[in-house]
Amino acid sequence: MKVYRMDDYDWVAANSAEEAKEFYIKETGVSEEELEVEECNLKKEGMYVEVEIDDAKLMLDKIASGEKVNGRNVVKFSRGDCGLCVWITFEEVLKKDGESQPYIIASSEW
Repeated sequence: MKVYRMDDYDWVAANSAEEAKEFYIKETGVSEEELEVEECNLKKEGMYVEVEIDDAKLMLDKIASGEKVNGRNVVKFSRGDCGLCVWITFEEVLKKDGESQPYIIASSEW
């Protein structure tokens, strides 16, 4: 699976750009002309996901003791509408989700 930025608001996980377009048009009703499809770098681009406070503490404890979290020694946290969030790469999200069919993986509208 790859991740494609569809427009200013949504990202779709799919096996190809064409599959992402077909899925997104069917799902949202936008026209193909409105799309700005761009493949994302799975290792460098990502998103914030909600994390429980206890999990955040564990991440910080690991980093403080010199361990890496998700292959990194820096963790980005943010406070969002849903609570405490942590930034992870799209590669990590795809691995965690385990999906094989196209889906909206991220949106700035949520």
